[in-house]
Amino acid sequence: MEILSHEHDMEVVGQCGERDVEATLERHRPDIAIISISQYERRPERWIRSVLLSTPSAVAVIILGDRDTPRGIGDLIAAGAGGYVWKNSTREELISAVRKIFENPEQVVLSVTRGMLQGLGSGDGAILSTREREVLTLVAAGLKNSQIADRLYLAEGTVKRHLTNIYAKLSASSRVEAIKQAIALDLLSVEAILEPDASRQR
Repeated sequence: MEILSHEHDMEVVGQCGERDVEATLERHRPDIAIISISQYERRPERWIRSVLLSTPSAVAVIILGDRDTPRGIGDLIAAGAGGYVWKNSTREELISAVRKIFENPEQVVLSVTRGMLQGLGSGDGAILSTREREVLTLVAAGLKNSQIADRLYLAEGTVKRHLTNIYAKLSASSRVEAIKQAIALDLLSVEAILEPDASRQR
């Protein structure tokens, strides 16, 4: 991670191979872990989920990979990854993803091509109402309740009620869990997360 070591506000505390990931995370307890995977690895989402469950401290995971299918990317986010960066992304895109995750761990960060997003989150979303999907999309884009209320011309209490309903429908206990559940169930468009205003105009 030589790229990150040159940033004045970032510190690379450790690097390791796959077998040593859990021990390294426990020893250094970083804010963010960047995990590189290949599309040829079998079921890496299971391994990611296991790593997160066994890590004693809260750590945000950014996947650096070469998966180029909507389902493949969605599975990784649903497994617990807070972001996905395509392996051919630029230095600036990787650094931007790290900063966004650090500043707002509840935001899902993607650095992929538009073609990779087609079909991801394309389910009919019947389990959530149109308004609930709008609220959850803005939550995933990193907005606070007060900002969502302003954007949708709602009272902040109404936004909170929508979130309560969303949590119940998705069996989620937090904003992050609700986002990942929605992506896994094809209820939330990742493209809409990147361009929330455009999604509301469709």
